[in-house]
Amino acid sequence: MKKVLLALFIALLMVSFAQAADDIKPKTQQGDRAIFFSFNGMGGILLSGLSSVFAGGEGSDELVGSMGHPNLNSSLLYAPGIGGLYYLNDDMALRFGLAFGQVKSDEDEDGNISHTNSMMGISGGIQKHLANVTGVSVYTGAELYYGSLSATAKNEDAKMEQTTSYKGMAVAGLLGVQFYPWKNFSFDFEYKLGYASFKPSGEMKMGDDSEDWQGGATTVMGISNWSLSLDFHF
Repeated sequence: MKKVLLALFIALLMVSFAQAADDIKPKTQQGDRAIFFSFNGMGGILLSGLSSVFAGGEGSDELVGSMGHPNLNSSLLYAPGIGGLYYLNDDMALRFGLAFGQVKSDEDEDGNISHTNSMMGISGGIQKHLANVTGVSVYTGAELYYGSLSATAKNEDAKMEQTTSYKGMAVAGLLGVQFYPWKNFSFDFEYKLGYASFKPSGEMKMGDDSEDWQGGATTVMGISNWSLSLDFHF
């Protein structure tokens, strides 16, 4: 509920900025470009689904079991992303994005026992603007995603190392609004409706021995949380 109220507050703030600047027009013409910075990562529904699997797993102070789901640091799941827009035609743009994050923690001073969590996401798609008014543009579109999450636990003293990871693909439709408080600067708010499928895998090492495993596919369908990005248009 707090997130929804925050989104509405920011949206109203952006509308007031846009209304105060009558000469501001959305940058959606052929040849226009933009660089954007996302605060919610680039994976959308895919990374949201992956996150739910990790967050729902069993945590332990020791190395997780060979089929366990390690907990993933929440700050990692909020890893920001960077991307770009290029308008092929008026109101029609290609969009792409990248996101990466890594968190490592040591349980002892010597670093013999450590946990490393990492996330990576790649996206690409089409963005179609439906309506442009002073300082505001409503758009829709579609994207494809590839994403991965992984957690590695090491115990140098026991000569043990385990990695559990999830990799998958997703497709999503999107609906968003651009607010222009200034001429070459906009805030974008988006929701995504999509479908994702991913598979777990892992490796357990103990001394000179190692064992790999593969899990069955997991699917996710639904609406991702709203996302916010800052766009610089040129």
